[in-house]
Formats: sequence, C-alpha cells, structure tokens
Amino acid sequence: MFLIDYFPCINFHYYNLRKTQSLRIKIDLTDHNLYQLNDRIACEYLGIFSELTRQKKTSIALVMVIFSNEVKFGKKKSNPDLTGDQTVTKTISLNLCVGDVWVSKNEVKAGQPDIAEDWVRLTSVTNREHLLFEDYSFPEIEIPIGEYKSVRLSLKNVFYHYAVLLSDSTVSYELLETMGSYEDPCDLNDTSWIDSNTNYFSADGNHRLVNGIFQLDVAGEKLTGFNITDNQNAAVTWRLGAGLDEPCTTTLHDVNGNRKWDCGIDTMSFWCPPEVKYM
Repeated sequence: MFLIDYFPCINFHYYNLRKTQSLRIKIDLTDHNLYQLNDRIACEYLGIFSELTRQKKTSIALVMVIFSNEVKFGKKKSNPDLTGDQTVTKTISLNLCVGDVWVSKNEVKAGQPDIAEDWVRLTSVTNREHLLFEDYSFPEIEIPIGEYKSVRLSLKNVFYHYAVLLSDSTVSYELLETMGSYEDPCDLNDTSWIDSNTNYFSADGNHRLVNGIFQLDVAGEKLTGFNITDNQNAAVTWRLGAGLDEPCTTTLHDVNGNRKWDCGIDTMSFWCPPEVKYM
C-alpha cells in the first residue's frame, strides 16, 4: 500500500499496486484552487514524467493523474466569441491521440545521432483513438534499471485544446488544432499521423530527426526523466497543469479579426512563470 503524500489540501486515498495491475489515479480538485498546490514539478501545456512512488520490483507503471474541476468536457456546438485581438486563457485539458510512448537512457541532443535500439517501448498496443488527457493510462511493464532521460511520442495530427478564460473560468473553449504550423491546413476529419521523425523530448526540448541526426525543434517543450532502481517498482505520472501559484497562460491571437477561433488561421502564444523549467 502507498499514500500519495505530497499534495496538500486534498483528501488522500490508498491504492494497492499489484504485480499484474496497471495503476490509474483520480484526484478530484473541484473544490480546490489547482494553482495553489505546492507540487514539486509543474506542467501547463503537455505533461511531465516524474517518479511518484516505488515498491519492490523492477517495473514501471505509467500513470495518468487527473486534475478535474468544474469545467465539463464534451463536443461543443460552438465556441463563445474571443474577447478581442488577444484572448488570455489557461489550458485545462487536451483531446489528442497518443499512439505509442518510448523512453531511452540516452539524452536526446541536437547534433547527436539516434540509436534506435536504445528506445524502450512502454505501450503494448498502439492507441488509435483520441482521448482526453486525463483518460490515458498505460500498462505496467518491466524495463531495465537505470536513468531514463528521453521520451518519444507518436501522435495524430489533429487534436482539441481545452481552455477557459483567465478572467472567468465559466467561459470555456474547445479549440481545434494541428500538431504542425498554425498555418497548416486544418481538417476535423484528418486521421493522419505526424512525421515519425518528430517528437523526441529531453531536458533540452523537443527534437526531430534529420538524416538520422537530432535537430532541436522547440526549445520550450522540455521533459524530465525518471529512475528505475533494482528490485523497485516505480509509478511514473504524466500530469497536466499542477503546482503553480501563478498559472501558465495561453493567449489566442485572432489573426483575421472575426472574434472566432479559426484553426489554420489563428495562432497561440504561451507564457509560464520563471520557475517553470519543464513542460
């Protein structure tokens, strides 16, 4: 048995982590201010991997920790109007398709070659469905001991970005996006996967492979790693939006001035407090 013991102001629950059982944790923060939590690692936009707890076994359970609030998700018939040329929001979830997850002990760095055999796949079956960020869970898997420094994801091109107005959390948006440029064609019915040579993450940021050599793509999309120790069982969490006294913000830029979010035309920019080092 173990206790999640570093989230203040939450009713804690015990969970039994068995050898053959994957772990999924739900923490309901409906009555709490998400950004007042003193968690040691935070992420607003995509997520982080961090070690949560261990037991006696050399294995890993990849866990989704859910931060729920009063905003309910679902396909919106229409979004409210944007507030102006710039609409300041905070991200509360994503609806995306993560196909597979791999980790590596090697640190992905610009100018270094990829070593394909060093990647360890954490997913047993490729997911092909779009899911809310908080609905993902992954099976327990045994992997070699060591420090894992890099993460690789396969992703479908189209996804939804859920946000609320920073000034009024009762006003919510469901924003269609693509994984590429904001100017890329945007089709709700697009089922394609993005280039398999992209989305290699490390402490340096998000990288792509060009002729077998890593090239830094987005410096701000940094991910931490985790340790696997001999005869230990590590539960690793992938979490969205926790631990900040001041929230990260997402500003929606109304490029065409029609006060509507238009995928393929309008853009976003992101800001986080200086203490946020990783996504």
